[in-house]
Amino acid sequence: FDGDVKAKIDELKTKHKKIAVLLFGLGDKKMVVGGTKGVDGIDSFNAKLWVNEVCKFLGGAGGGRDDFASGGIKIFSKPKVDEAKKLAMDIVNLKLK
Repeated sequence: FDGDVKAKIDELKTKHKKIAVLLFGLGDKKMVVGGTKGVDGIDSFNAKLWVNEVCKFLGGAGGGRDDFASGGIKIFSKPKVDEAKKLAMDIVNLKLK
């Protein structure tokens, strides 16, 4: 994603009350990851844990609240980011079962 990750997530949360979204964006010499579960999100879903798990996989760190979190990664590669996207989807799919 090219732009302000938090602003885009806020926009999506406003439009869709029931949403789980994780965005990867490029910041100042680092990758930024932001995630949310939306206002009417799945109760058992925790955006902070989701973002932290993906950031940790990429060698970074994340934090925030249960409904919104963000993190950063300083060194990354496209193949590893592709793996992280798959990990993010696997986490969501486990929660939706």
